[in-house]
Order: sequence, then structure tokens, then C-alpha cells
Amino acid sequence: MALIILSLLLTIIGQLTRFPLLVFVSYVPLGISLFRILSKNISKRSMENYKFAIFMSPIYSKYKNFQNRLKDRKTHRFFLNVQTVKQS
Repeated sequence: MALIILSLLLTIIGQLTRFPLLVFVSYVPLGISLFRILSKNISKRSMENYKFAIFMSPIYSKYKNFQNRLKDRKTHRFFLNVQTVKQS
């Protein structure tokens, strides 16, 4: 996923700066990610997916909590505990 995002960023920057070499270089991460997607080594890919899921789980949980609070803002009220805020 990071390789695809890197490739996308390089392409956008290359298009904005009109630097064709940067656009050409952006194809390298796409090729690497395509090679990894089509790899037959399933155990390595599943281990990589597991590590990525562990890495991204705090981000996903914070996003999900924010989304739930946004959805419930009309029916629920959230208050901070003043003692907890002063301790941290």
C-alpha cells in the first residue's frame, strides 16, 4: 500500500512540476508492488499483511472512534474527567 501511495505522490509531483523523469521514476514502485501482489509466496504475503494490520490498527480505531462520536453527537454527550486531564 505504501508503494502505491509513493508512486501516486511521485506522479502528482512530477505532473505539477512538469518533470517527466519523476513521472517515469514513479512507475518503479508500481512495478515492485505488482510483482509483490503476484508473488506465489503466500505465507510471506500473509505475514506482511498481519504486520500491516497491527501497524494500522491504532489509526483505524482512532478514526472509527471519531466517526462514532461524530455520528452520535446529537444523541450523546461526552464529558472529560477533570482529574484525569490534570494528571496527564
